[in-house]
Amino acid sequence: SGFVPPGSVLMAEGRVQRSVHVVQRGIVKVVARQTEGAAFRLIAIKTAGCLVGSEALLSSTLPAVSTVAGSGCYLATIPAPLFLSLMTDGRFSRAVAAACAHDLMRRDDWDTAMHWASAAKRLLGLLDHIWSSASSVDGRLRCEVLSSLSHKEMAQMIRASPEHLCRLLRELESSGTIRRQGGWILPGDMGQSKRSCEPSSAPLEVHGARVVL
Repeated sequence: SGFVPPGSVLMAEGRVQRSVHVVQRGIVKVVARQTEGAAFRLIAIKTAGCLVGSEALLSSTLPAVSTVAGSGCYLATIPAPLFLSLMTDGRFSRAVAAACAHDLMRRDDWDTAMHWASAAKRLLGLLDHIWSSASSVDGRLRCEVLSSLSHKEMAQMIRASPEHLCRLLRELESSGTIRRQGGWILPGDMGQSKRSCEPSSAPLEVHGARVVL
């Protein structure tokens, strides 16, 4: 396991992936651009238990997106040759499949919310995800997780304009659902969900070259 600072590139668009990372703590941003030379746009976030780089490696394709540490992150890193070798082990491959399925289900839930949920509910879902990621960390890392997304990135994630996001935040603050403190957005008296109180759990843990399932 190792710590990487915010801004560290974990997977680069169009580059051969040489390792797989298991996110243990923190937030990883998934960014993409529509055309070459265009600005990157935030399309998803990964938190504890998610894998970074496994899909590109297993499909033998170059990644179409990039992943960057949005906060300080603790990662377990497995070199690509070792990861592919371990995939021949039934227990390891099932654990990887479970981790990928969990991540895919979360993305499907988010895509569904994008089509059917109101912008306010999409925002609360995103905030709850961030609060859950910060619930099991302390001090500086917790600060980085809570402030890991910019105002513009939050608007991109919920597919709203920055102006509409401002209105939503004011409404949620007025209702007591959230509170803002020193640039952070925190659960308010009426907004603390059960899920945001529970630490995230990772279905796959790695210690050095030994995989614990």
